[in-house]
Amino acid sequence: MWPEYDPARWTPAQRDAAKARELMALGFPRVTRTTVKRIRLAYRRQGLWGLVDTCDVRHQLG
Repeated sequence: MWPEYDPARWTPAQRDAAKARELMALGFPRVTRTTVKRIRLAYRRQGLWGLVDTCDVRHQLG
């Protein structure tokens, strides 16, 4: 496990912020802690389907 994601040391908000920094370092634009939290919660509620951009799916199905 990476130390910045250790739940014994960091709060969920701090871990989300670490993930946002990691994604921005990889070149993703404007990733915030709130964005990571929203995506994490969508995955928790809906599994992989929660990560799908449904605007594109509706357009293709319509």
